[in-house]
Amino acid sequence: MATYAYACACRHETLVQAAMGKAPTRVSCEACGRHAHRIYGFHFTEDRTRLFRNPVDGTTFSYSLGEQMPDNRADYHRLLAEKQCEPVTRGTMPAQWRDEQQYLEHVKHGGERDKSFESPAPPPVKTKTVLEQLRESNVKIPS
Repeated sequence: MATYAYACACRHETLVQAAMGKAPTRVSCEACGRHAHRIYGFHFTEDRTRLFRNPVDGTTFSYSLGEQMPDNRADYHRLLAEKQCEPVTRGTMPAQWRDEQQYLEHVKHGGERDKSFESPAPPPVKTKTVLEQLRESNVKIPS
């Protein structure tokens, strides 16, 4: 059952419960008895910020904010302002990111790799063993 709102010419409001799709277009006003017509409009607003779930672990922790996602949009925007950051959406995504995303899709679907587009691999780092590091630091090891 859904609740529907009606208003008469005297601006009295009447609430009627009816099945979805079965609400009458007009009813009798409870206050003055005149015809009250159905009020159409949005009576419910939902803030989906509180429904946020992290895709990594399913919690409400936001890695971009570095803390739990707030329960409402006003607190979310306040946090963004405090941290001096701006969320990136598809409309505000930098062109370079968009190009890289398109290139990645191109390669995933069997497209040729472009050497000029990809960054070169970092040179291999020669790591020293623990013994070499100890010898260089002149640490005396008791025997």
